[in-house]
Amino acid sequence: MVTPIRFSPDYENPSGALSRLKQVSSIAAYQEEFEKLSDRVNDLLENFLIGYFDARLREDIRFDVKVKQPKSLQDAVGARLIEERNSLQTKTVTSFRSQPATPSKGTNPNPTAGILGPPPTQ
Repeated sequence: MVTPIRFSPDYENPSGALSRLKQVSSIAAYQEEFEKLSDRVNDLLENFLIGYFDARLREDIRFDVKVKQPKSLQDAVGARLIEERNSLQTKTVTSFRSQPATPSKGTNPNPTAGILGPPPTQ
């Protein structure tokens, strides 16, 4: 007699797998796995799925998603835009920090002069 797949050792309860799922790479990869698992779980309210999706996002994205108070799972998936924005901000800050500090035209070459001119002499 062949053992049904649902009772095989490789079978995993999709709701259990969904409860352990966390975003560890991109939101696209997380969303794909989340959708695969949530499609296999029956009778879950959308509010429950939204809460699961949000709670397991990476910390750098989770707060921004919660602030938007998504009303649907589709709204919550908008986190991709937040991830993209955070990535762009990180690149901008990194490139800004890596640029050498060179005085621009019109700046005072004497750094001790300050805004009000050179310090008083005694």
